[in-house]
Amino acid sequence: MAAVTDPVDIHGTTNSRRRSALREFNEPFVGNTCADDNVAECVQLALWTTPGLPRGNVHGEVKDRRVTLTGTLASRQQRQAAEAAVRALDCVTKITNDIAIDPTLKQPPEAVDAIDTPPDIRVACAFPMVYVTRYCSMIPASVSAAIADAITSLDHGLADWDDRHSARLVVLYRNQRGDTVTLDVGYLVERGMMPAVAGEVKAGSTPAGEALAIEDIENLPQLVAAREILLSYAAAIGRKPENIAWQILEGGTHSWPNAPLHLLLSRRLQ
Repeated sequence: MAAVTDPVDIHGTTNSRRRSALREFNEPFVGNTCADDNVAECVQLALWTTPGLPRGNVHGEVKDRRVTLTGTLASRQQRQAAEAAVRALDCVTKITNDIAIDPTLKQPPEAVDAIDTPPDIRVACAFPMVYVTRYCSMIPASVSAAIADAITSLDHGLADWDDRHSARLVVLYRNQRGDTVTLDVGYLVERGMMPAVAGEVKAGSTPAGEALAIEDIENLPQLVAAREILLSYAAAIGRKPENIAWQILEGGTHSWPNAPLHLLLSRRLQ
C-alpha cells in the first residue's frame, strides 16, 4: 500500500505545516480588525522591502488570504520579483498577478533613506525593566499601535508605582521574520526600585553583551534598512547575530526619533 502523502501548497509546504503557520494570523494584530488585515500588512512590507521594486507602484488586495496584485512596473523581472516576494509569505494561500508592465515608467527616488553612519560595536550592560509583550507586523501603524497599547497596559498594571512614567522606554524586537515581530515594550527601572508585577506585566532585563549599533533611526523605513545593514555587517566580520534588536526611546515617545538600533551579537563564527 502506497504511503499517504501530505499535499503541498504554493510554497511547496505541506498542508499540515501551512495550517500551523497560519494559526498565528487568526487573531488580528494590534490596530487591525481581521486576519486579512494582518496578511495585507505582510504583503505591503514584502513589496516595500524587495530590492529593485519602486515603492507604491504595486498594491495587494487580500480576501480570505488570497492576494491580487495590481499596479504598474517597468519590466517583467520586476513583476516576477513582486510575485515572488508575496509568494514567500506563509500567510498567503493564493496569488493573482494583475500587475501591468510599462517600459517607459520612470523609476522613483530610492524609497529608503540612506544611512551613512557606519555600524560600530558597543558593549551593552543589562538594566532591569518592567514590560509587556505584543505581536504585530513591521508596518508603522501596526508597530506604533502595539507600542501605544503596551504603554497603556503598563501604566494600568503599574498604577500604584510612583515612578511608572519613566522617560526611558525600551522596545525589544524579537523573533523578526519579515512578516511578524514580537515586541517587548517596557520602562527601565532603577536598581533596587523594581515594582511588584502581576498579570501580563513582567520583570526582566535588557539585553547585555556586544552589539552592533547604528545611530539616528528616525522612522520605520530606516529601522528596516538599518537592521539589514547590521546583519550584513555582522556576516562580513564573521560574527553571528542574535535574533533580537532593541532601542531605548527617550522622552516617553512612541516613535523612532534618533534612537540607535542595537543588534545583539552572540559569538564569532568558526
